[in-house]
Amino acid sequence: MISVVIPANNEEGAIRQTIDEIHKTFGAKGMGEYEIVVVNDGSTDNTMEVARKAKARVVNHPEPAGYGRAL
Repeated sequence: MISVVIPANNEEGAIRQTIDEIHKTFGAKGMGEYEIVVVNDGSTDNTMEVARKAKARVVNHPEPAGYGRAL
């Protein structure tokens, strides 16, 4: 299985397109099993909800912890 990890902070406007592109690319390549994990790093917008609706697994940091910890 392949895991794609996306750290995100206040990415409500872009996260859906990013996730959709990954699904499209992996589907076209016949990649089989994969997961998309969005690490919501203390976002104050709807990043977490948008990512879940786009069929990504979401790990939530209630407070921003930074890019390194998100990875």
